[in-house]
Amino acid sequence: MKNSLKPEGQSPVTWVDRAQLGLVLVMAPFFLFPDISWAWIFLFLPAFWVLRWKKSGKFFDRTILDLGIFILCFQLFISCLMVPDIVFSLPKIAGLVYGIFLFYSLVGLLKTKELIKKAIVIFMVGSVIFVVVGFLGMQSTEGLRSKQIDSLVNLREMLPYVEFTLPNIEERFNPNEVGGILVLMLPMFIAFLIWFRKNKLIIFILTAGLILELFVLLLTLSRGSWIAILASSLFLLYPFVENKKRFSIISSCSLVFFIIFYIILIGPEDIQPSGKEIGGKVMGRQQAWSVGIKTIGEHPLTGAGINRTRLEPGIGFKRAHVHNHLIHTAAELGIPALMAYLAILIGAGYMCSAVWKKAKRDWMQMAILGLGCGQLAHLIFGIGDSVALGARPGIVFWVSLALISSIYNIYKKAVNGN
Repeated sequence: MKNSLKPEGQSPVTWVDRAQLGLVLVMAPFFLFPDISWAWIFLFLPAFWVLRWKKSGKFFDRTILDLGIFILCFQLFISCLMVPDIVFSLPKIAGLVYGIFLFYSLVGLLKTKELIKKAIVIFMVGSVIFVVVGFLGMQSTEGLRSKQIDSLVNLREMLPYVEFTLPNIEERFNPNEVGGILVLMLPMFIAFLIWFRKNKLIIFILTAGLILELFVLLLTLSRGSWIAILASSLFLLYPFVENKKRFSIISSCSLVFFIIFYIILIGPEDIQPSGKEIGGKVMGRQQAWSVGIKTIGEHPLTGAGINRTRLEPGIGFKRAHVHNHLIHTAAELGIPALMAYLAILIGAGYMCSAVWKKAKRDWMQMAILGLGCGQLAHLIFGIGDSVALGARPGIVFWVSLALISSIYNIYKKAVNGN
């Protein structure tokens, strides 16, 4: 008898898979707003993995990202041992651990096309909710003013703010962080607009969501995210154009023109005379990168400890990171963690490429195109900025990876040529 919950090459979905995701979701507040007094609660999730092993013979469903994630976890463990103040590092520790548990919980559950379809819908609806919440709680862009973009700043300041009184939330959301997460989700809307172009109702819904996300992305004034989404969108559209050579030339020229226009439009921006306050432009980025590289040189194997770079002179508590996710990862968790992080990104790229090339053209293939381009945009954004590992919004990064891994697992036999 055919089991709809047992796709080819996969084990069936069990109550343990559902219970694991349920437990992870229920425990979200403890991880996202942690307190040292209840840190012992974190042990519930690894204890559940033991139960899962007794029930199914495995702690979690395997993915090609496992080795990279294991090394990242090991470096995080070393970080926990070496930081002088675990309380200060706890929010980022809990955030990274939660993201990894959520990743494996989703991969363990999403074993059928039907479940993946529901997860993608939730992911896209969630992205709209994130846009609204992120927008309403976003910091003022006062510090990013320039004469040429005063109209955008003034428009943002005319719209309402919402004060969020959540544990461990010191201030409103950073606009760059909102932009960095938006680029992970926005390409999905573009991919599905292409796929569902003949369905007027879906086109209307997707267009509305896309316009809302582009509007908020514009108001973040996160120029790095603008460049990232433009580059990834051109990459996304490439498979669907007939004259690829002409499109490549036009796209390259457009991207170069946009970068030049961006430099002319925004103009130079100075850092503070003290040199300790990181500005939003190239000079400030170079100073931040130098601090990160210096930290790597001092702690090449272990890093300075997660969430510790914000204590370095030249970074500061509010800036929080070195404005490059690769340098930041190595500075806080060591070079082995950087290698692991790169392995995770390369693994995600491989899965997206393999499914796109060999799987049957359907909505899932378009989904992995959108997810892959989102990861590409996030990577480009991270060259000049960062949503640091362990940051609360970074949960979206792990959800995206889980969807990519789940789709790849569905198509594994087709990809491997079996």
